[in-house]
Amino acid sequence: MNEHTRKLAPVKLLQQFALNRALAIAQLRELDRVMLHISSAYDTMLDHTNVGLILAEWIMGAYETEPAWLVKL
Repeated sequence: MNEHTRKLAPVKLLQQFALNRALAIAQLRELDRVMLHISSAYDTMLDHTNVGLILAEWIMGAYETEPAWLVKL
């Protein structure tokens, strides 16, 4: 590793950290938005137990795609 590369290494690490942090924040905001929609849909469903079960199975990977009612949100 030459001198120039050695000086750039900490900068590259900081850039990668900043990018990872920005991505994590964006993902949390998206998750918050999705959870708000799910909460609204959950409140309007008649059978809350069934909705919870469908969501749990979807999150656990039982469904390859989102449940149809969730896609409409």
